[in-house]
Order: sequence, then structure tokens, then C-alpha cells
Amino acid sequence: MKIVVINSSGNVGKTTLSKLLFMPRIKNCHLLNVAYNYNCKDFIKVISETLIYENCIIDVNSNGTSFFFDGLSKYTDFIDSIDYFFVPTVPSNKQQHDSITTILTLLDLGVQKTKIKILLNQFDCNHSINDQFFTILNHSINKLLLLNEQSNQFIIESSESFVFFSHHEIINNNENYKVLLSNTNDPLKREILSHKYTMKIVANSINKELDNVFNKIKLSIGNIDNE
Repeated sequence: MKIVVINSSGNVGKTTLSKLLFMPRIKNCHLLNVAYNYNCKDFIKVISETLIYENCIIDVNSNGTSFFFDGLSKYTDFIDSIDYFFVPTVPSNKQQHDSITTILTLLDLGVQKTKIKILLNQFDCNHSINDQFFTILNHSINKLLLLNEQSNQFIIESSESFVFFSHHEIINNNENYKVLLSNTNDPLKREILSHKYTMKIVANSINKELDNVFNKIKLSIGNIDNE
């Protein structure tokens, strides 16, 4: 499985979702970061490195999108090697306009519409999807990508906790903080243990949410994790 996570806009969660949503759930997956300072010769390296691995996620930096689009335009056969293009977007109006531009560029380059998926990131559960993603849901690409169908709505709720830790490292920590807290009366130790316990509770909640999103993606596109 070869996946590109791309958006010409910054601050939409490309790297975060590459690392926390896809990497832990796709077996033996390689992460390739495409930076802004790449040149045309580097794209051949991107192609080669992508094809080496059975499973690869290409995380395209927002400043690297022009380079990446230029590479796809020149080496059009590489498009066939990519299984899906995921475009994360957020409620901000500017980011949604940039997301639309990104999608239209992919289509112009010859990417099949069925290969393009939108990730509705930083969703606030206190407001409706239509209110938060009005710009993109009311654009013509809505019908093209069937965004009104729930099976194509991949929603990740907003969580400040994403920026504080790699939650999979916390989840895989087998420390029993409940027991450790009960075995000490030291205020400093309790404060430290309480913080770690809180982070593990939050991390488990985030992990379950991302499991649900990933499983929904699997239902939509098929055998993404090569099980």
C-alpha cells in the first residue's frame, strides 16, 4: 500500500496523521518525508524509495507540494504506483480553500477521483460537520468525491493532546499507575504519577478514536493494512 498525505496548506495535520493514524496500523510501513528544499533530481529518489517498500506513506510538507506536483507531472507513471492520496483539512476557511486547490491539482494531474480521500481533521463535536466544513462540502468536489456519503466522511476530533506526546509510546507503557499511586504518599511522586496516568487515559481514548477512523477507511477502500 502506497499512500500520499498532502495539502498545499500548513497546519492541517499531515505529519501528525501520518505518524499517529496510519503508521501504527499499517504493517511494516515506511514513512517518507518530502521537504520544501527538494529539487527535481530528488524526485527520482522519492520514486525509488517509495517503490522499495511494500507499504509506504509519503508525507508531503506544505512547502514541498509544488515540488511534488511537478514530479508527478513529469513522471506520470508514478501516479499509478500510488494507491491513495489523503488530503487532511480543518475547519479554517483558508485551509479548506487550499484543500480544494490541492484536490483539483491532483485531478488535473490525472489522479483518479476514487484515489482521493479527505480527512476532516480537528472536528469540534459541539458543532455540525456542515457548519465546520461548509466551504469544502459546498464545492463541486463534494459530489465528485461523494463527500455527503457517511462512508466517505473520515472525521478526527480536535485534541490538544496530539501535540504533547506520541500516544502509542504511552499506550505501550505497561506501568500500572493506579497501583503505583496507591503505594506512595509522597506528594511529588503522586503528582508525577498522576500526570502520567492522565496522559495514558487520554492516549487510550485517542487511540480508540483513531482505530475507528482507520477501520472506516478500511471499509471504504479495502485492505489498507495488508492483513
